[in-house]
Amino acid sequence: SSGINAELNMWTWKETVLGFQSLLHLQNILLNPFAPILTKPNVWSTVELITAEGYPAETHSVTTEDGYILSIHRIPGNASSVPVLYLHGYESSSAEVVLRGRENSLAFLLSDQGYDVWLINFGGNVYSRNHTDLSPDDHWGPFWNFTWWEMGSVDLPEVLTY
Repeated sequence: SSGINAELNMWTWKETVLGFQSLLHLQNILLNPFAPILTKPNVWSTVELITAEGYPAETHSVTTEDGYILSIHRIPGNASSVPVLYLHGYESSSAEVVLRGRENSLAFLLSDQGYDVWLINFGGNVYSRNHTDLSPDDHWGPFWNFTWWEMGSVDLPEVLTY
């Protein structure tokens, strides 16, 4: 207890202010983690980010057996290109692999190497909030009754066979 009090007493006003400023900066980064790396800050959709870098872009819709309508973005290759399917991370979207511009984004680097790049958007993200019967607007409704299991066992096979 006395050791903690001694450490707290050594904490100066300057360190407190600097710590607070760092926390504000950290909060800003956490709220918008891609802000520092956006190369095109006024362009936000995946398709806009792709075309702004001079690449062709397509959007495809895949309806799964459980009714979710998934948007798949594509940077098409040529007829002999090997397809590559990118799966985004938790609470993300296809935009995560095009945000850093043509020199630093995985999707563009793969396209430049001749691959046919497909970018999945799992149900519930900004591009895949559609269903044949259910509404995503009810935050506790049946639209949101899915897990990573369905993403792997239902969504992924449907996209692969598309």
